[in-house]
Amino acid sequence: STGLEPTLLAHHQDFFGFLMAGKPAKNHSILAKPSFHKHNTVDNLFASFYGFRAGRLLVEVVEARGVKKEVNFFCEVVFGNNKEKTSTIPKGEKYHWAEEFSFEVDSKADVKITGFHASKKLMSKPKSIGSTNVPLSKLFDGDIHDDWYPLMVEDKGQNGEIFLRLQYNSEMERNRDYVVAKENKATIMKCLLHHDLVLVCVLCKSYETEELSKAVIRLFNSEGQALRILIQLMFRDLKNTPNEDVLFRNDSIATKTTRNYFRMIGLDFVHHAMGQLIQTVIAFPQGYEVDPAKMKPEELKDLKTNQANLVHITTKFLDSIYSSLDRIPLNMRKYLNLLRQLVKQVFPQKELRAIGSILFLRFLVPALTAPQSYDIVQKEVADPTARRALTLIAKMIQNLANEIMEFKEECMSPMNHFLTDNLPKLRQFFENVSTVPETGCDDAKRADFTDNDRLKCLALIVGAISKNMSTFEKKLMEDPRMKDEKTVKSVIEQFYELKQVLEKPVDVLDVRGKLAGLNIR
Repeated sequence: STGLEPTLLAHHQDFFGFLMAGKPAKNHSILAKPSFHKHNTVDNLFASFYGFRAGRLLVEVVEARGVKKEVNFFCEVVFGNNKEKTSTIPKGEKYHWAEEFSFEVDSKADVKITGFHASKKLMSKPKSIGSTNVPLSKLFDGDIHDDWYPLMVEDKGQNGEIFLRLQYNSEMERNRDYVVAKENKATIMKCLLHHDLVLVCVLCKSYETEELSKAVIRLFNSEGQALRILIQLMFRDLKNTPNEDVLFRNDSIATKTTRNYFRMIGLDFVHHAMGQLIQTVIAFPQGYEVDPAKMKPEELKDLKTNQANLVHITTKFLDSIYSSLDRIPLNMRKYLNLLRQLVKQVFPQKELRAIGSILFLRFLVPALTAPQSYDIVQKEVADPTARRALTLIAKMIQNLANEIMEFKEECMSPMNHFLTDNLPKLRQFFENVSTVPETGCDDAKRADFTDNDRLKCLALIVGAISKNMSTFEKKLMEDPRMKDEKTVKSVIEQFYELKQVLEKPVDVLDVRGKLAGLNIR
């Protein structure tokens, strides 16, 4: 239960209508058209790592609004040396085209859409109404980008806006790392999964990027090895932690990968525990400010009420999280149990705080400060009052999870009792969540991960290894697992086998027929 009042729920339904405001009517939607397809997270990951690649660009000119003068209206779509035109909509009619154009992409360029006033006179040139530019670099691979874009007139400002849908799809099968991964999948996976995952852990420590973190955890999760890689990364993180005060405070590759794994398998839990409460705070954000310096003079009389409101809403969030224990995926609880045991060996008194750092600070608190990243809302929260309210709630929960007994900020000190009152219940929750039940909410995400997704993640890992090949052997020898002669010999053998595979010549100019019949599983 979220504890929402019926009247708030009624207002909350209206809020969803507000979120959708400004979009074309449903009958204008092109999401179901076969030429456009829903975005793929792995495609975006691949695009972010490799940058520009050749491919195909789809542009749909949907509709325009707010043009200052009614005209006979058509649009021109220009990409590189290619130019396409929409039909002309007569003066007085609604400017709605829903016309789609396709372009071959062989270089970085902007898409330029210009609106024109079509003259009735045969010899007269059409006059520009305004134009907008969309850089190709802004389009994630495979993602559908739909939004209103301003029609700008030089030296005169904006003249209405135009709604566009764009999608860029690259030819990933022509990428060298993709080809290497596809032709040598079994050998590469054997090397990566060898002996305490030394090769992949060294790679992660050497190349601490968000793209690599996501690729590794998606690939290893698809192989049923997610917990194994996470614990090996955490083991190395603990070895490099000088004292308990900085435990899991840095955004290391271990904490990045844990966060990405939790987001993969735990969004349903976040939505159930926090979704409605977050949306309600966004819809009704007033009454939570507790800093007198940020309040107007006439609002200061409400300071104590606001303090009580903030404590009340934060307690509702915590109670909802506690009551959603059975919604937490079983693998998440298994991981927290393993992590607790690992931390206990190094910092015996801090095992529960470690659970708080990983579960709350790295996973749940960011849902408050960036709810759009958790699909709780469609876009970044625009209202500064709502952002401030969510930030204050996040600060309350973060201090509690850190087991802080007094707030540092003077304006928060009247709520110190919240910390002392709630710590015992939170610690009990940490005990419960890091205990593995006999049955629990299982993770169903592996079924959504296709063979091609798996191959793209492996290709990205291949690319990262290739970029770091010159220093890789030296960094292998620095890994804490490389202690005895047998381990060193075994890991180095696997490294040279992997190196030989990655460095052999590959024909990437015409690979489609060659690879068409291969089964990568």
